[in-house]
Amino acid sequence: MNCEEANKVSLVEYLYSLGFTPAKIRGNNYWYLSPLRDEKEASFKIDRNKNVWYDHGAGKGGTVIDFVTTYFNCNVARAMQKLSSYQQVSQRQFVSSETPGSFGFFNASQPELFNQEVKTDKQLKQEEDSITKHEERPPFHLHENNLLRHKDAAETAIEIIAVKQPITDMVLRRYLKQRRIDKNIADRYCDEVTFKFGNKDVKHVAIGFKNSAGGNELRSEYFKLSSSPKYITHITSDEQNRDAKTDVLSANFNSSKSLRNEYKNIDENLSNQPAIISQNVEAKSTLKSDLKNEIQQPNQETKQAKSVAVFEDFFDFLSYQTIHQNQSQPPTDFLVLNSLAFFERSLLLMEEHEHIHLYLDHDEAGKKCLDFALKRSPKYKDESTLYQGYKDLNDWGMHFGKLDRKQSNQIGLP
Repeated sequence: MNCEEANKVSLVEYLYSLGFTPAKIRGNNYWYLSPLRDEKEASFKIDRNKNVWYDHGAGKGGTVIDFVTTYFNCNVARAMQKLSSYQQVSQRQFVSSETPGSFGFFNASQPELFNQEVKTDKQLKQEEDSITKHEERPPFHLHENNLLRHKDAAETAIEIIAVKQPITDMVLRRYLKQRRIDKNIADRYCDEVTFKFGNKDVKHVAIGFKNSAGGNELRSEYFKLSSSPKYITHITSDEQNRDAKTDVLSANFNSSKSLRNEYKNIDENLSNQPAIISQNVEAKSTLKSDLKNEIQQPNQETKQAKSVAVFEDFFDFLSYQTIHQNQSQPPTDFLVLNSLAFFERSLLLMEEHEHIHLYLDHDEAGKKCLDFALKRSPKYKDESTLYQGYKDLNDWGMHFGKLDRKQSNQIGLP
C-alpha cells in the first residue's frame, strides 16, 4: 500500500471500525463527536465525496493518513501499517461488497442514518457556526458537580463480554512491548477485555484499564475506545501497596502458622509437667506477643500519601510505574484523568494533597491546563520537562534511548 492507496480508504468506514458512528448526516457531510478530543456537540466533519476530515473544535483536518497519525500519535510509516492491516480485515468484518459503492455498516437495520432532514446551505452554515462557538461548562470547582452525571460520561455502545487477568493474548502482549510497558506492571493494573460494539457480533480483544466508576479505557493496536461510564481512575497509596501487603500477609500467615504450631507443641509438652508450669506460662506469653506483632505489622506500614501524580492517559501512568518499579518511592496517590475534560473538575481531589505532580501532554490542551494549575496554587508542579521534545511520558519511554544520559538520570533510569 502506498500513500495514494491509503488515502483512498473510506474515512467513514475506518472511523466505524474504531467505534465511531456519525451523530448526523447532512448530504455528503458526516458529523461526529470528535474522536480526537472530548466534546458534547458534534464538530468533527467528514466530506464523504472528498474523503477528507476537519475538526472545527481543534481547527485542523486533512487526509486519511493525517487522521491516523493524529489519532494514534504515530509517524506516516506506522500509519500505513495500521491502514494496511485494517484493509486486510475490512472485507470480512466491516465492509459489505454486495452493492457497488455501499458501505457495510449503513444497512437496513440503521435506516435512521439516511432518513434525516435535508437542510439548505444557509441552515448548514448557521449550524456550523453554532458548533464552533464556545460551550459553557458547569462550575467545575463545586462538589455537587458530580463527574458521573456530567454529559461527558455519556453511554457508549460497547458491550463487555469477558474480563480476565493476566493478559495472555499475544497481539496485546506485543502491543505492550511496543509501548515499552513491563508485562508485570500491565498485569497488575490492566485486564484483558473481550467486547463488541454497535450491533456487530464480531468480538474484539483489548487492554482494559478500569476507571473508578466501573467503566474501561480500551486500547489495542487498532482500537482506542472507552466503555460507559467515562470517568477518572483514582489509585491511592493504600491500593498501590495492596499487592505488596498481600505478600507480607502471606509471609506473616506462614510465620504465624509456625508460631501457632510451636505454641501448640509447648502447650502439649509442658502442660503435664508441674515443675515447669511457670516456664510454660512465660513461653505462651512470649509466643502470643510475637504472634500479635506479626499480624499487626502490615497495618503499621500504611502511611497517608502527601503527594499525587496526575496523568492524562493510562499508558503514561503505566510508563511511570515501569520506570519506577525497582525504586523506593514515598507514598503517592495516582490520578489518571482518562480525558482532560475531567481536569478542572478534579481540582479539589488533587488539592487534598500537599504536592501535585502534573505529567500532562505537550499539546495545546495540556499546556492550557498546566498554565491554569500553576497560576492557581503553588502545590502544582510541572513534571513534563522530563520528557521535553516528546508528546507525553509514554512517547518518551518508547524513545528514551535517543535522549542523553543526563535526562535519563533525572527520572531515575539505570
